[in-house]
Amino acid sequence: MERLAEAGVTPESVDYVMCTHLHADHCGWNTRLVDGRWVPTFPNARYIFSKAEYDYWESRVGEEGFNANVFEDSVLPVVASRQADMIDGAGTIGDDLIIHSTPGHSVGHIAIELINSAGTGIFSGDIMHQPLQVVRPDWNSRFCENPELAKASRRWVLEHAAEQNSTVFTAHFSNSSAGRVSRRGDRFEWRFI
Repeated sequence: MERLAEAGVTPESVDYVMCTHLHADHCGWNTRLVDGRWVPTFPNARYIFSKAEYDYWESRVGEEGFNANVFEDSVLPVVASRQADMIDGAGTIGDDLIIHSTPGHSVGHIAIELINSAGTGIFSGDIMHQPLQVVRPDWNSRFCENPELAKASRRWVLEHAAEQNSTVFTAHFSNSSAGRVSRRGDRFEWRFI
């Protein structure tokens, strides 16, 4: 929140929050605890969730494990406040945002593509966890729920980014998370920007 404030962004000024999937490290800032109750962090925002991802975690409420209680404290309060929009598969938001279904890391994982006059950007969530996966898109992390779908989604984002000359914004690369993908034959390369 401090970094947003440094950039001049208040919680009230945020109009969209887009979750590529509903793991704790990707939706934990959706809410904050106020007087013992979880409430949306961004009171005026629309929160975008994948319907498949939402349905998956809704069926697991109360389960233990690495994502225990995240759905209950970081997702359900947003739904209760009527700020959630569910995207079923792929879709668009306005003229500039395209939602792509990219399952594999999680059941309903999505990637978000921003298109404007300056170019395109792809927010890839956890399609890739480290730059080595650009060179070896057939390598999964141990967190991929469906290894074959994860490989297919990774290959799609790499091909799409190379073809469109898109900036790719990853979630877990060290240093800068932004880079460009180029293609040489069947191989891909990454350049941080």
